[in-house]
Amino acid sequence: MSSETNFETFVEIEEEHLERRLTAIRSAIAHPAEKGSSLEYHVAEYIKGFLPKQYGVSTGFVASLKETEDSKFQVRLSSQIDIIIYDSLRGGPLFDFGSFAVFPLENTLAYIEVKASVTTAK
Repeated sequence: MSSETNFETFVEIEEEHLERRLTAIRSAIAHPAEKGSSLEYHVAEYIKGFLPKQYGVSTGFVASLKETEDSKFQVRLSSQIDIIIYDSLRGGPLFDFGSFAVFPLENTLAYIEVKASVTTAK
C-alpha cells in the first residue's frame, strides 16, 4: 500500500457521497420546499466538518446599511441565503429566530446558495 495521499480520489469519493445523499433526499421527500431544506441542512453539516470551530454556519439573511439621498441610513436585508458562514467569536446574529437568523454584513464571511445538482469543473 502506498503511503502517498491521492487528493483527487478523496474528492471523487466525497462527490459520490454527496450525490448519493441527494438521491436519497429526492427519493424520500416529495415536497419541494422540504426537499430543499433537507439538502441545505446536509450541505451545511458537511461544511461544518471542515471549518474551525470559531466559524458558525446558519441560514437566513444579511443586514447592511445603505445611505439614502438625504444622508441618512436605511437597513437593507438580503434575500434569503441558504448557508451563511460567520465568525462566531466576533459576533453572532443580530436576531435569531430558530429556523433562520439575521447577520450583520461585517460579520458575514461567506454565503452559499445550494443547488439540487452536483457538477465538477474539469
